[in-house]
Amino acid sequence: MRLGGKIAIITGGSSGSVGPLPFASPRREPGSSSATSTKTGAVRPSRRSNAPEESWDRVIRINLKSVYLCSRATIPVLLQKGSGSIVNVASIAATRAVGGASYAAAKGGILSYTRLVSREIAARGVRINCVSPGYMRTPMSTGERLGLSVAEQEERLDKLTRRVPMRRSGSVNDIADAIVYLASDEAGYVTGQELVVDGGYLAS
Repeated sequence: MRLGGKIAIITGGSSGSVGPLPFASPRREPGSSSATSTKTGAVRPSRRSNAPEESWDRVIRINLKSVYLCSRATIPVLLQKGSGSIVNVASIAATRAVGGASYAAAKGGILSYTRLVSREIAARGVRINCVSPGYMRTPMSTGERLGLSVAEQEERLDKLTRRVPMRRSGSVNDIADAIVYLASDEAGYVTGQELVVDGGYLAS
């Protein structure tokens, strides 16, 4: 796939500040394009709708506010260039009741934010889309972050993947491939869309 520029992977931003963007240099060759992917993830053990306010705010800040802050820093650069692509990472939790109330609310917010912003910037040559992963072999899904043993992680992941029509979990490469596609020239007429990468989970 054609990626006519550098890829800037921004993985934070919830603190309220975003550092210099790698592709913001004025020395870039005219006509070259840039692509940015925003990816953060955090979820508290509590799955309740009445979780403590501090816990709710933390999950919203890390998962949703970070996307806003990174996009706010990126969009002016891309608009000035007249081209570029932003790929946000949401989750199947934006559509299906999984992951807890605050996490689902944050990921649903990413999806809505992506769609709305796409209408504002499309006419100026900048695209914005999002990828929604399903059950992936990541520390958050396996339970590694909760301190589970390797055997417990495998058992947990096995239970999750039984719900997936493809009968396996996805990998970080599956997410990366989707991001690269949306950032590439092959997706040049695609904006404001959600690409679900879940092995058929939402269709089941």
